[in-house]
Amino acid sequence: MTASDPKVFISYRRRDAAGHAGRLYDAMAAQFQNHNVFMDVDMAPGVDFVERITQAVGACHVLVVVMGPRWANILDEEGHVRIAEREDFVRLEVETALRRADVTVIPVLVAGAQMPEPAGLPEGLRALTRRNALELSDMRWRYDVERLLDTLRKLLPGSAVPEPVPSPPIPPPVPPERAERPERVRPWFQLLLEGLLVAVVAVLAARGLGDAVRGERGDEKVSKIVYDIVWRAETWMLVGATLAVWLMLLRGERRGLVGRGLVGLIVGALAGGLAGAAYSVPANLIADLSKEQIHLISDISFAVLGGVLGAMIGAFWIPRRLLVGLAAGTVAGFLQHALWLNLGWHGRMASVAFECFVIVGAILGVLLAQDGLSASGAKRAGPRTTATGAG
Repeated sequence: MTASDPKVFISYRRRDAAGHAGRLYDAMAAQFQNHNVFMDVDMAPGVDFVERITQAVGACHVLVVVMGPRWANILDEEGHVRIAEREDFVRLEVETALRRADVTVIPVLVAGAQMPEPAGLPEGLRALTRRNALELSDMRWRYDVERLLDTLRKLLPGSAVPEPVPSPPIPPPVPPERAERPERVRPWFQLLLEGLLVAVVAVLAARGLGDAVRGERGDEKVSKIVYDIVWRAETWMLVGATLAVWLMLLRGERRGLVGRGLVGLIVGALAGGLAGAAYSVPANLIADLSKEQIHLISDISFAVLGGVLGAMIGAFWIPRRLLVGLAAGTVAGFLQHALWLNLGWHGRMASVAFECFVIVGAILGVLLAQDGLSASGAKRAGPRTTATGAG
C-alpha cells in the first residue's frame, strides 16, 4: 500500500444507486481530497477495469457499499441475479474487502433500501449483513452524510482537509444516469403545511366534482350502503393519489410518478370504501341504534379511513414507517369526529376539509416529529462505528 492509494472505496451499482453514489463522492472528495476517494469514474481510458478495482479495494482502508432497493436482486441481460455471479464486479469488490481484517466495510442504505437477508446472498457476502449500516435519507441528506464523514474522520486520521474549503473540487465527469437529485432539506413546518395544502385541496376538489356528477341516494338499504361506499371512495381516492405523488416528488424522484399515483389512487379509494362500509353497513342493517352508538360507529369508520391512509403515507416515507403512519392515522381518525361535533360547525364541504386536515396533519406531524427525535438522538449519541474485520 502506498501513500497515493485511495483510502476510501465507493462500491455501488449503476442501475441501483448511481445518483446517490455520485453525490456521496462529491462530499467525500471535498472532505478527504480526490486522490483519497476511489470511484470507477476515476479510471483513465484503456485501464483494465477488474485489475484496477481489485488493486484499489486491496489498498483501501474503508469500503463504503452504497445499497439501493435493488442492490441484491438486479438481473443481468439473461435474467440471472447479478450478485449470484462470481464475475459480478460489486460482489468482487465487497468479497475482497470482507476477506481483509484491516478494511472497514460500511453498508450505506439509500432510497429507502433495507439490508438484504443473509440467505439471499452468496456465502462470501453474508458477513456484510452483520455490519452496522448507516441510512442516508433524501429528506435529511446533509445531516446523514455528515454522520458518515464523522465516522470516516475517525477511521482515517490525518486524511481530512485541515481547513474548510470554500467550494468542493470539481467532480469527475458524471454519466447521465448519475444525475444528482436536488436537496430536500426543508423546515418541518413547511413540509407539514405543504402536505396539508395538497391533501385539503385534493379532497375539496374530489368532493365538489363528486357532488356535481353523483346521482341521488336511493331509499333501499342496499342502495344506501353502496352509495355511501362509492361516495367515500370517490372523495378519498384523489387524496391518496395526490399525496403519493407529492411524497415521491419530495424525495426528488421523477420516474414512476404515474405508477405511484395509481397506487395512491387505489389506496385512497380503498380507505374511503372501507370507511364507508364500516359506517353504512351497521347503520343501515342494525335497527334501533342510539345516537351514541351511531357516533361510535362513525368514529370507528374514520379510524379505518385514517389508518389505511396513514399506512400508505408511512410506507412511502423515508425511512419507511408504515406502522407509525397506521397508528397516527387510526388515532386521528377516531378523535377527529368527536372534535368536529364539539365545534358545532356545519356544512358538507367544511366537514370533509376538517376530516382531511386533522387526519393528514396528524400523520405528517407524527412522522416529522419522529424524524426530528431520531436526528436529535443520533446527534447526542454520536455516529455509529462499523465493525472491522472479515467476520
